[in-house]
Formats: sequence, structure tokens, C-alpha cells
Amino acid sequence: RYALLHKASRLSPLDERAPLAKAALLRAFARSRFSSPGPKAMEAAAAWADSLENARLAQRLDRYSIDALVLESELFSDRLQPGTRFPARAEEILGPLRRAGALDPCNPFLALQQAVVLREYGRDDEARERARYALGLEPDYAAAIVFLHELQGLPPGDPALRRRLDAIKEKAARLRSRPGSYL
Repeated sequence: RYALLHKASRLSPLDERAPLAKAALLRAFARSRFSSPGPKAMEAAAAWADSLENARLAQRLDRYSIDALVLESELFSDRLQPGTRFPARAEEILGPLRRAGALDPCNPFLALQQAVVLREYGRDDEARERARYALGLEPDYAAAIVFLHELQGLPPGDPALRRRLDAIKEKAARLRSRPGSYL
């Protein structure tokens, strides 16, 4: 598959989709090899670097590519070792997400992704603000509701939360949403 994507990027060098697909493929390869010691770890590091290069190429080809920005953020997030959190790493992860949020300020998914990263780095007040912003954009966004509920330290079996989520499910059932939508 990578060979086909490489050919596609050579045949159409100004199309950002081929480098973006290559970056996603290389990211998956790198993620599968990161935990392995020895030469596989070196392969993973090289694949990660190539993936980042392709994601940035996709960004240069399409300045408005939110997918490329989110992929870059996920790449930096992949490099984290369990238990290691550095403030500078948070900014590496949040930078592309903030640029994507500036391109699409009405996207609640991007706001919640930022909130999740902020919470991982102990910045709960900022995380709460971003999650509330996501809820302001989409009042029935169940993931943001659950995120805020957990951030407040409330139990997952809270009856008020269950009632609210059940009401959202009922509303979604009446809408007859198409498969693949977030409802």
C-alpha cells in the first residue's frame, strides 16, 4: 500500500491526500514497533520521523488541512512514554490542535481533543474551559458531558448523568441519524 501511495504522490505532487495517507500509514507502522527493543525501535523512530515529514508536507500543500494538523498532534502524543509528562511536550501536542481550532472554530471535536490533552498535563482549569466551549458548540455532545463529569470527580454511575445521556440517546433515535455520525 505504501508503494502505491508513494507513486500517487509522485504522479500528483501538489495533492495533499497522498502525503497525508502516507503519514497515517507510517504512524500505524511506528506505533506497532515502538514497544519493541533493538532494531525494531530504530525502524519505528525512522517511520515516525517520515510520518511527521509527510504530515508537514500535507500541511504545506494545503494550509487549511485540519486532518494533517490533528495527525501531527497525534504523532507527538504517540512519542510519550507511559508516566512521562513534560510541559514542553504538551505544547508540541497542543500547537497543531490550536492551529486546527483556529481554522475551524466551530468544531467541538477539536475543542474536546484539546481538553483531553490539557487534562493529561494537569491543566484542569483550561481543560474545563475547552470542554465547556465544546458543549457550547454542541449542547448534546455526550463525550464532552462525560468528560466534564469525570473532571468534577463525580461517580460514573451518577443518576443525573445517566438521565442526561438517556435523553440524548432518545433525541438521537428520533433524528434517524446516518451511520457514522457522532449521534
